[in-house]
Amino acid sequence: MVPEGCAIAPGIRHLIVGEYLTLDRARGDAIEIFRVLHGHRNIEADDLGS
Repeated sequence: MVPEGCAIAPGIRHLIVGEYLTLDRARGDAIEIFRVLHGHRNIEADDLGS
């Protein structure tokens, strides 16, 4: 597992919140959360797209 807050793909970071994984990216002076996935999922590269 990649440490929280580190990039898991170019420009994409993650944070674990309870049983969920959030995927986010910086957009100017804001952070955009674009995916919230249940932690028990088998996450594929396709899940990282927007």
